[in-house]
Amino acid sequence: MHPSVVRHWPDVAIAAVVAGAATLELLLPLTSVMGDGSRAVSLAVSLILSAALVFRRTHPLAASAIVLLTWPVVYSVTPVLVLFWGQFVPIVVALYSVARHGSTRHGIYGGLIGGATLLFFDFRVPELNDTAEIVFHWMFCTVAWSLGRFVRSYDVRAHAQARRAVLAETSSREEAMQAVVDERARIARELHDIVAHSVTVMVVQAGAAQKALDHPSYVNSALESIRTTGTSALQEMRRVVALIRDEDAVSSLAPQPTLESLRRLVSEMSVPTSLTIEGVERPLEAGVGLSAYRIVQEALTNVRRHSSASSAAVTLRYLPESLEVEVADNGAGTAHALGGNGLIGMRERAAMCGGSVQLESAPGAGFRVAVSLPTTPAVA
Repeated sequence: MHPSVVRHWPDVAIAAVVAGAATLELLLPLTSVMGDGSRAVSLAVSLILSAALVFRRTHPLAASAIVLLTWPVVYSVTPVLVLFWGQFVPIVVALYSVARHGSTRHGIYGGLIGGATLLFFDFRVPELNDTAEIVFHWMFCTVAWSLGRFVRSYDVRAHAQARRAVLAETSSREEAMQAVVDERARIARELHDIVAHSVTVMVVQAGAAQKALDHPSYVNSALESIRTTGTSALQEMRRVVALIRDEDAVSSLAPQPTLESLRRLVSEMSVPTSLTIEGVERPLEAGVGLSAYRIVQEALTNVRRHSSASSAAVTLRYLPESLEVEVADNGAGTAHALGGNGLIGMRERAAMCGGSVQLESAPGAGFRVAVSLPTTPAVA
């Protein structure tokens, strides 16, 4: 079924019901028929009013003007019967519709036209100018128009709230996406520095080997260092090309931190923090070590800023094929929202190394970050 037909069929149904009721009102006839006039002309007027209701939502002001003015104009020319179903009901529906579906200005215009029509009834139609009739038609018409304005105002507020909710959700998603992009750019710059350092070592070793051709043992050692350093550099480069790099950003000249820098990081915490190392420490790939350091750094930043904790603990656990990092505090727990740019950064760094992040939070039980990073022995 065509969408326009689906949209209009309720209005067509209302118009058909009103037209049918007006026809029966004239044919039976009912006691609601008052005054003198041609039944044929009265029926024609009623059908015009009913037909106009088909457009009560698409053209509310025009439809209401036809409904409200047709009967008074015809009555001014020739006598027309006063009808309840064929005249009064369409007027009530028209006043509600122009207030409900029209703009604020159209609603006011429709109300003014309706008021003029009712005054015409009061002063020109003898059957409608007694007190009971005046109170009756003014009360129902006023209620119909007011109800339409109320429903429209409620609908406008509901739509406005829905739009604000959509905008807030869209803004939140955009901020999260931007945080991911920014964090990946930062990781790429840091890994670029690691790869640049590795390539520099290779160049230095190659130059030294070239000058020491008369010493085979030294040359072999230099070539082995070049091979292993190059392998490590390639591994880091694969991570770099998988990230979005901000070419215009200027990398920091400071050396990239490693796991050996954790002790200093922990000692600088304003919250008492312990560092525990389990297992046998071993050299790791530079990218893995940097990622572990940054994750701990971000976790401790969250402890300091958001947790209201009195103590925190950092644990590094060296397993045969992975490095597990855990940061826990005894703070409020729910003060750490399981989201935000810092936690997005943790997930990005763990994912870069093929690892995972687990976040646990409970009211009064603190907040815990547990990270597992797959490792291979660092190349010498």
